Amino acid sequence: MSMHIIDGFSLDETKFVIQSHVIAMFLPSLFTPMVVKLFDSGK
Repeated sequence: MSMHIIDGFSLDETKFVIQSHVIAMFLPSLFTPMVVKLFDSGK
């Protein structure tokens, strides 16, 4: 909300930042099992 109200960004710009953040936080979880398996297979 501060991006839009205080910093003066448009709603479209604010929406893009929020969507990008959600994707950036979720996307690594899809690759985590492969990384864990890669490091675990060395035992």
